[in-house]
Amino acid sequence: MATEILYAVRNGFNSSMRVGEVIEYKGKKAVVTKIINVNWSMYESGPSTKCEFIAQYVGTDDHTYNFEKEQPFTKSYSYENVSSFDSKEELFKAGTIRMASDKDQPGSDCCIVITGIKEIKYDFVNLVVTYDAEIIPEWDENEINQAVYADRRSKFTVISNTK
Repeated sequence: MATEILYAVRNGFNSSMRVGEVIEYKGKKAVVTKIINVNWSMYESGPSTKCEFIAQYVGTDDHTYNFEKEQPFTKSYSYENVSSFDSKEELFKAGTIRMASDKDQPGSDCCIVITGIKEIKYDFVNLVVTYDAEIIPEWDENEINQAVYADRRSKFTVISNTK
């Protein structure tokens, strides 16, 4: 898997997250390529932010070229999960980002963004929704390498030679 949707909680006034930041996750280096959502709270000890973001692992091959750019899909929602206009399972909204996988190539997942709803209909009592979606392109090797280089550079300190 080259990309993954992750969450991070950061605490304090000095905490931050930015696109291009290099993180460590499950023993692998990854680069934050897109911040999807941010929630924040203020506590007596200071602020806390919860970020949802897309991270692309360093050194993985871009396999999004295996996918068509347009990724429409259909999802069925059970009537048993609905009462009034409240549903246990929310319908996706335009702008929602989620993972998609290729049934023919297990493990080759990619991120998609839902661009709209194409159709809603009923199959007996279940709601069936057809969504329009597009692949979110992964960063190329050059962009990933630039982020890794910038991260390494930011951790170096220059000391003077006082001989």
